[in-house]
Amino acid sequence: MKTRVGAWLIITAVLTAGCGGGSDEPSDGATSEPTATAQTSAAGGDTECLLGRWYLDTDNYEGQARSYLEGLGLPITALDIGGDQILDFNEEPYMSISTNLEISAVVGGQPLSVNSQSAGGGEWGWNADSETDIGVDNWGWTAAPGANPDGAPPLIDPSNGISVTCETDRLSVKGEGAPLTGVFVRR
Repeated sequence: MKTRVGAWLIITAVLTAGCGGGSDEPSDGATSEPTATAQTSAAGGDTECLLGRWYLDTDNYEGQARSYLEGLGLPITALDIGGDQILDFNEEPYMSISTNLEISAVVGGQPLSVNSQSAGGGEWGWNADSETDIGVDNWGWTAAPGANPDGAPPLIDPSNGISVTCETDRLSVKGEGAPLTGVFVRR
């Protein structure tokens, strides 16, 4: 039982910290750093590319997560990430995330599963003098990750800011210090 709980905690922490992690507590109000700023011609990345609806490439994320967990020496023999995570950016500027993911693994012969559900949003803006860093102000959870029966935090918690790289149909999102990058695609 101790092995199962320990493995579950490690997998949950690693997988949920992938793009930014965060705590189980919802973030209400303004963030400290980075601060969102309105895009000007002197600062900011490709807003036009960023705008719209993006879907997490769960196969890509599953592969990254498995490699990372194996690199930590965990005896993981199976990992499956299903469901979806949807990331929306609009011109308001407002961004929102909706997560409904089922994460199953076998670690040390013990089957584990986590259902991660959350939704939230906030005002986004490019950080001054950056083409990749986004700050998010007034982030709030409309369906708090702490409300999940298993207490699983979200895969992305933008309340601490995120780094993005946008190509036509591919968006890479990473939180500060995160070991994994969320790759999103347009459908």
